[in-house]
Amino acid sequence: MDDGKVTSENHVYSPFQLNKSFDKPLKIVNGTNVFDNGNVYEGTSGSDQPSSPNLISSSPFSFSLKKLGNYSLPPSNTNLNSSLQSVQKMNDLQQENLNLKKEIEAKETKLSSTVKSIKQFWSPELKKERLARKEEREKNLELKEQLSIANTQIQEYKKTLEDLEHELNAQQQKSKNLIQKLEEQNKNTLYNNLKEQFDLQADKILSLSLINKSNEEKISLYTSEKKTLEDKIYQLQSQIENNSINMLNESQYISNNKKFEKQEEEISLLTLTLDELEAKYNELLEDNEEKNKCISDLEIILVDKEQKEQYHESVLIQLQTCRNTIESQEEEILKLKYDNAILRESERRNLESLSNLEKCLTDKEMQITNISKEVQELRAREHNQIEHNKKTEELLLSKDKQFDILQKEVITFCLQSKMMLELLQQKLQDNEMKLSDNSKDDEIKILNENVEQLSTKLKAAELQHSESVKKLSKVMEELGDLKNRMSSKEKELKENQAKVEQLNTKLKTVELQNSESVKKLSKTMEELGDLKNKFASKEKALKEHQIKIEQLNTKLKTAELQNSESTKKLSKAMEELADIKDTSSLKEKELKEHQIKLSSINDELSSKDAIILTCNEEIKELKNASLSFKKTVDALQADLSEKNSLIVRFKKEKETQLSKTVSFVVYEDMKRECESLSSANLQQKKTLEDLQNNLKSALETNSKLESEIENYKIELVKINMEYTETKEQYKEFEQINNDLKRDLQDSRTKIENFEKQERRSLLISDKKKAEDNQIVKQLQDENTQKLNRIIELEKQVAEKGKQLALIKKTQNFEKEKQHLLVNEKLKTDIEVKNQVEELKNEIAKNKERITVLEDALRESVNVVIECENISASKSEFSQFEKAITNIKNAFLIFLMSEKDALIRSMIATRKRHSDELQNIRVNNLLSSISEKDTQIAHFELSNSKIKRNEIIQLKKDKEKLMEELKEQNNNRVSETNLDPNEDSILLELRDAPSEQVYEAVRHLCTNNSRLEFYIEEFWEHTKDMCIELLHSIEEPPQKSAKFTKTEKLSKDELMKELKLVTDHSVNLKKYVYGLLSKLEG
Repeated sequence: MDDGKVTSENHVYSPFQLNKSFDKPLKIVNGTNVFDNGNVYEGTSGSDQPSSPNLISSSPFSFSLKKLGNYSLPPSNTNLNSSLQSVQKMNDLQQENLNLKKEIEAKETKLSSTVKSIKQFWSPELKKERLARKEEREKNLELKEQLSIANTQIQEYKKTLEDLEHELNAQQQKSKNLIQKLEEQNKNTLYNNLKEQFDLQADKILSLSLINKSNEEKISLYTSEKKTLEDKIYQLQSQIENNSINMLNESQYISNNKKFEKQEEEISLLTLTLDELEAKYNELLEDNEEKNKCISDLEIILVDKEQKEQYHESVLIQLQTCRNTIESQEEEILKLKYDNAILRESERRNLESLSNLEKCLTDKEMQITNISKEVQELRAREHNQIEHNKKTEELLLSKDKQFDILQKEVITFCLQSKMMLELLQQKLQDNEMKLSDNSKDDEIKILNENVEQLSTKLKAAELQHSESVKKLSKVMEELGDLKNRMSSKEKELKENQAKVEQLNTKLKTVELQNSESVKKLSKTMEELGDLKNKFASKEKALKEHQIKIEQLNTKLKTAELQNSESTKKLSKAMEELADIKDTSSLKEKELKEHQIKLSSINDELSSKDAIILTCNEEIKELKNASLSFKKTVDALQADLSEKNSLIVRFKKEKETQLSKTVSFVVYEDMKRECESLSSANLQQKKTLEDLQNNLKSALETNSKLESEIENYKIELVKINMEYTETKEQYKEFEQINNDLKRDLQDSRTKIENFEKQERRSLLISDKKKAEDNQIVKQLQDENTQKLNRIIELEKQVAEKGKQLALIKKTQNFEKEKQHLLVNEKLKTDIEVKNQVEELKNEIAKNKERITVLEDALRESVNVVIECENISASKSEFSQFEKAITNIKNAFLIFLMSEKDALIRSMIATRKRHSDELQNIRVNNLLSSISEKDTQIAHFELSNSKIKRNEIIQLKKDKEKLMEELKEQNNNRVSETNLDPNEDSILLELRDAPSEQVYEAVRHLCTNNSRLEFYIEEFWEHTKDMCIELLHSIEEPPQKSAKFTKTEKLSKDELMKELKLVTDHSVNLKKYVYGLLSKLEG
């Protein structure tokens, strides 16, 4: 390489070998003509052609007039100038290649520590460069290690998060089950205890009422007896006074005394009986007072019982509110998890963007190195072109001199031919004077004919000479044009030098930007570490949330046992809940806006990826164009080398011609050679024009590359801006999470205060209770709606994430395939090129066959690539369709299971409530009937007309109550005897208003239409993809009629339509379940 060797792609030539090759005879293959040492043979497969014929015979010069008829004067030798120029150009190109390879070897020697370049190797500039490279490599290795560690940590965090989520879900389910069991047990125990107490108290009240009535009757009898006794005492006292006044005789007095004593004894007895009656009366009064106290106590107990029932209901409401708060907190926890998932995805995307940026940086560094190499090559070419121009000018001067010499030779040749003709005419005249016989006349005629032929040939030669002069003038004009083009090319070279300087400046700026980007990468890695720390803190917060949730569950259990709570400040709590909901709605809106921003960022990144792919494709095209350009240059080098050998051969033949006498045979050979050279020169002109076009295209590609580099810089700036924006968004997310935590703590403190306030308060009115129940129901409905919306949004986000992941995987897989195919193509092309060049050097005849084989190989490779792409696209399409069908089936199953669970729970609650209501009604009727019986029995004891009328009315009332009881029993029996297969919706809507039935019909129709739409999509996919499934699957049921407005219909007609719609929905469900079972089987 250092001794001045000339190298092509696969062969190395020294200058001595080149000179030897120029001395050898060459073969030029052009179209269908084969040139071999100046001879032309038609056809390419030359089995019948001579291998190396030599038309210059070694026979002596023989001048015959018969041979002159086949030849004419030779054309001028101006076409040699263009061929010499092309030879010089090829030599210049070879020198350029030598210079380039020398520069490459010099660079390699700088890198490798050889003995020759020790001084250069230990220069301070190179030391700095090597240290910088080592530092960059070490930094890259450290960054890669950090990335791998971060990826492993992120995977571990993901696993731990998933485990925590599973544990949370399990604990939540356990807590819900425990709460439900405790509620059911407490409800049953409280209901049974209250029922027993109520029955005992009712029995006591009835017994006490009967005793009270009997005591009142006894008191009335005692009062009547007391009055009669007081009347008797009054009569006896009056009699005693009368007897004391009317006492006449002692006998009468004695008798009266005796009677008086008897009466006094009777009075004493009566007083004793009165005292006893008064004592009994007092005792009865005391008993009545005690009984009244017991009744008042029982009334207080009943009031307390009612208050306890109200309190129990209020406690249940509070429990429901607490559960709602817990559910809201769980929702917030789910939101936090969702935010964490979004942050993880953002981290993953940031990592992917960082990896992409690193790849882009490496690609750009490669591009920069390639550009620097191209710049060096351009500089070398410029230097070589300058030297080439100098040599061409020298060659032009030499060719002008040669042209003048050739013109002089042609003129001398013409003069000699004229002199020969004049000598011949003189000889003929002398012969005419000498000859006089008939034989002489015949010879004279023959000579005259020969002379005439010679004169015609001379005229034709003169015409050809004039044409050759014209051609020479044209060639001179072309030479002038070439000189003008050379001047224009020199200008272009100067412009290229200026562009090269600009490119150098741009390369320096790009290197500075690369160093800045490396610094930014280090900063991003530090930020990733901060994000991991924040992630760990969030995990700790989640664990604290779980502990707090367990504490809340324990508090709920204690709250259920405690019976001293109230609901005075429910309105305040509801207002606070409304405020919390408003804040949650605002936060949901903010989250949606953040999601929209993230989707827009993802779209921009995908568009940038597409731009990068297009740039890579353009770079590949440029590489292919450069390879084709090198091929053309190599072909031109071979052609020019062949032409140089021909020119050398031609010069030698000229020298031999000058040494010998002039012969027309040699003239004809020269003429043919000149024609072949002219055709070759034309082809060289075409190739030069093609080379100029290629140079222009190369310049355009350089300009495009510059513009693309600027665009890449702008895109890097945009990416940095977007990265800062994502950082700000992440900070906003952190602020939102902190706000949510604060809100959770505030809500917990409020709940604790609320529980304390509820324990103090005891009573609340029925109106407030009804209003609160309505508000709670509304809030529950709103919470359920929000939960459903959140679940749907989460599913949509998960589906979109899966789709994006699949699309990215497919894109990466396709990119890898394309890279592999391109590498394989390049390898195959290089191998084919090497084989072609070897075959060209060995056998020139098989060139066309090799080209045909190359075309066939390219076509076969393209066919194989297309087949592989088609098969890959088909497999991806089938996988995508399978995923879609699985998602749809899962979604349908999920909806069906949710609806079935809701319907079953509603049916169970409805039956339970109906049984409780019927039991309460029957108990009320039985209690009222027993009261009527007691009243009738009481009135039957007292025989009076007024009481008989009341007895008749009571009996009528009793009969009515008995009829009501029979009706209720019959209704209960009819409900129990209903068919189990009958739809629960028809039972629920049997007594509902027509508006509610209309809404139910509309809702069912919309659900059926959705199911039918999904079934149609599945059927179409199976028709397109796998028709074999259609034979094993039953056809879907017929579509139901489109929903029309049925508000004007009566209730019976609406019920009929509802039955039809429910039957159709049952058929659709059966079809879907059967289809899924077949697909899974």
